[in-house]
Amino acid sequence: EVRQEIDISPAHGTLQPGQSATVSVALCAMTHQVYELDLIVEIAGVGEVSTIPLFAECVVPELQLLDKHVDFGRCFLDYPYTKSIRVHNQSSMAAKLQLMPLDTHGSVTLAMAAGPVVVVPPQSMESVELTLRTTELGAQQVAVQLQVA
Repeated sequence: EVRQEIDISPAHGTLQPGQSATVSVALCAMTHQVYELDLIVEIAGVGEVSTIPLFAECVVPELQLLDKHVDFGRCFLDYPYTKSIRVHNQSSMAAKLQLMPLDTHGSVTLAMAAGPVVVVPPQSMESVELTLRTTELGAQQVAVQLQVA
């Protein structure tokens, strides 16, 4: 699935004389940057063009991982084990936290118990449950990557 940064709805339409419509512009930034764009409205068949300037600054909330190491201890094969890590959101905006895929060749699976994305409210600490399942004997050590989505 390709994620679009800007979604305009409706993307096109027809208005009768005297009618109006609301156009929604949704921005889902994938990087920290400043946006300066023009929304171009064209009247088909007439050739009249209007532009509406759009400005936005997208920032990434500042998160601090309070637990750098999680020990699941001894685990039975193919049985889920859950432990928590604490994440502190120091910013004034909510943050979406996403667990990145692991490269363990299928011997260990790790997921966030709440689902693929966890929301960490502004100026708060959230306990995020990680669920581990292993299919291989022996000690396992896995580096987890979390991304602010």
